[in-house]
Amino acid sequence: MATDGEGILPDALDRAARATSARVVVLVPALQNPTGATMGAAHQQAVAEIARQRGLQVIEDDVYGMLAETPPLARLLPETCTVVTSLSKCVAGGLRFGVIAGTSAAVRARWRPNSRPRCGRWRR
Repeated sequence: MATDGEGILPDALDRAARATSARVVVLVPALQNPTGATMGAAHQQAVAEIARQRGLQVIEDDVYGMLAETPPLARLLPETCTVVTSLSKCVAGGLRFGVIAGTSAAVRARWRPNSRPRCGRWRR
């Protein structure tokens, strides 16, 4: 996917969504690895509009979000964006704690009800 200094190019996202009939896109709007690209407000707005027009569900990988000065993309797509973040990258590499946040419908649509028991087995 084509990118610039602010991450994924909105036109490239639009072309890919049309060409592939994609229904989900994973985006890293804050401090994308390895480029360090961060989407500015106008760039986020353009990407959000394309996601809305194409009916894309967005998974926002926001592991570096607490280090960025820009707000999360999810604020522009509250009904169709799920944010995945972690303390491992920004706080402590040995601390394995992650969060999935979104509207109830968005989270339920992506995560099966039986995933909770499976994910919790390691704690026993």
